[in-house]
Amino acid sequence: MFQRDISWLAFNYRVLQEAKDPSVPLFERIKFLAIYSSNLDKFFRVRMSN
Repeated sequence: MFQRDISWLAFNYRVLQEAKDPSVPLFERIKFLAIYSSNLDKFFRVRMSN
């Protein structure tokens, strides 16, 4: 993996942590989960297909 891939995965980890935080309103947590899911899907379609 390249450094940019590791950095990108670290960003997605932080997004997931926001989704897990019970102090964040539920609707915001759902939005973070949607962002995480979309990003992870894109990662596997773009980065892992090569």
